[in-house]
Amino acid sequence: MYRQIEHFSHQEEMMKKIFIISILIVLCFALIAEELKAIHRTEPKAPENVTIRISGDSVIIEWDPVIVDIYGNPITIAYYNIYYSTRPNSPGWILLGSTTNSTYTEITGDNKRFYIIRAYSMP
Repeated sequence: MYRQIEHFSHQEEMMKKIFIISILIVLCFALIAEELKAIHRTEPKAPENVTIRISGDSVIIEWDPVIVDIYGNPITIAYYNIYYSTRPNSPGWILLGSTTNSTYTEITGDNKRFYIIRAYSMP
């Protein structure tokens, strides 16, 4: 009889360990799923239909507002960053400014510049 009790204690301990490991695995999968949703949800599509026009000493950059992520899901944009370079394939683009609108005006001289607009979503 002592042996049976010892056997049941060992089985109970093993069952507890299996149960705890199962809970940890489920929690890990839940966390991974949430992280994947966050990544999927927060990567905005690139701004489209960008136009640049000159008005006096100003360069006016306009684009269509970004309303979806790269998968086509609705997204809320927090702001846009505008970067510039004097070369189109530059390894180092310089942050010019930020805006919450889909237009940006730069007061500039006669420098030739290239621009990149990047949308950032709400967390």
